[in-house]
Amino acid sequence: MKKTLIPATLAIAVGLTFGTAALAAAGAGGAGGPGSAGGAMNQSMEMVQTKSQVRAQIKSQDKLLTRTRDQLKTQDQLMTRTRDQIKTQDQLLTQIRDQLKTQDQMRTQTREQLQAQEQLHLKTLEQLKTQEQVLLKTRDQLKDQEQIQLKTKDQLNAE
Repeated sequence: MKKTLIPATLAIAVGLTFGTAALAAAGAGGAGGPGSAGGAMNQSMEMVQTKSQVRAQIKSQDKLLTRTRDQLKTQDQLMTRTRDQIKTQDQLLTQIRDQLKTQDQMRTQTREQLQAQEQLHLKTLEQLKTQEQVLLKTRDQLKDQEQIQLKTKDQLNAE
């Protein structure tokens, strides 16, 4: 054990406890053998030092525990905030996913509508081609009738 200086008040308290003989022996510089009053004084001083060291260690550990508790409380608060933020982000991602799904459905509907319109346009084009063919035939028939009428007129005029 390392030796430390003992304050005078402690030495007086020890002297009163163990008597003046022990104090005188300690003051004279004699740390007698284990059975002497000086040895008892040294053991007593070591016990006092040890108790005070233990008290100091307990006080230090208590401060550390308090600091650790505070840090854990802060970490718990941070974890709670982080959990809340993750929950909020998850809700936002769900909303975005729903919006994207809705947009995709709208694109699909628009694509289907465009395909339907394209089919209608193709049918309309086919009908227009058919009508054009009918008109061409009708025009040809009219020309033929006109030629027949001209021939008939020419024959009537020739007679």
